[in-house]
Amino acid sequence: MPNDDRLVHRVEAFPGLDPCDSLYVSPHADDAALSCAARILAEAERGESVRLVSLFGTGPEGESASDRLGVPHSGLGFPDAGARAGVRLTAALRSGPPHDEVLCSELALALLELARRTRPKRIYLPLGVWPHPDHLLLHEAAIRVLESGAGRDVFLYEERPFALFPGAVRLRLGELGARLPPGAPFRDRGGLAGLVLRMPVDPFLRRQAPGLADRMALVAQVRRRWREAKSWRPHHSFGLRLQPVLQPVSDQAIVRLDEAAAVLPGGSVFGSLKRLTSLERGHARSLRSAQPVERYWLLLRGPGADTLRRAGQEIEAVAS
Repeated sequence: MPNDDRLVHRVEAFPGLDPCDSLYVSPHADDAALSCAARILAEAERGESVRLVSLFGTGPEGESASDRLGVPHSGLGFPDAGARAGVRLTAALRSGPPHDEVLCSELALALLELARRTRPKRIYLPLGVWPHPDHLLLHEAAIRVLESGAGRDVFLYEERPFALFPGAVRLRLGELGARLPPGAPFRDRGGLAGLVLRMPVDPFLRRQAPGLADRMALVAQVRRRWREAKSWRPHHSFGLRLQPVLQPVSDQAIVRLDEAAAVLPGGSVFGSLKRLTSLERGHARSLRSAQPVERYWLLLRGPGADTLRRAGQEIEAVAS
């Protein structure tokens, strides 16, 4: 059982976690800033209070990205995949992360404490499109305790830039067995071929897995996952019940996103403003949208919500 007092103190140690309208929970400091820039800017322009909290990592990497968007940021400092004993990032990306029940429970408790402290109307969490160990662990912990909503809207965001890869979001929704409401279309460009052809040469993947052997192993993993998820039927599955929500991305938001990405260590993961604009327009075409958009997945209350709510209450009782 995790040390609950220590976890609560980890959250309380960071000032400024006051009640807010929207709480963006990010695996690392840059993930939500790069994935949700248009939504963050739109909410801020409406005068709503927005806060970004990252769970993994102890360094300043990525904080400048949130600064460029004008978002207050706090980091809880859980050790990231590269710092955890026995976990090498490229190996974990290739084979999938080992299940870490203790860490997942600690993350769940921290999320409950964050929600209690900030009392947001909306909370944004990673969908897990990017198969990074930290992203997947955070997603699993969040679903365990926050799917019931408890009076707030819960959105899952598509992590960029990997979410812009053709077929990447379909693969993840298929893995989750996500169920869409009748009449809610699922539109995503490309299939397995487009995804695996892009992976070995994409600048983002080249930074995450510098070795060609690692990238090819990632391709092999994607092929395996695609086979396992290929029977997914968006309107007849039995997993998370999700409603797609589109957030328009203005030209100004693209420029601000490019500025935020440019200050990351090693430079922008999008390459340049020209390339980012091209990626956004291609993504819009795949969704049959007249303009670039960010896509979010609103968690709908389903038959399992009461069970998950009780599970969250039990974990919360342990933390109290």
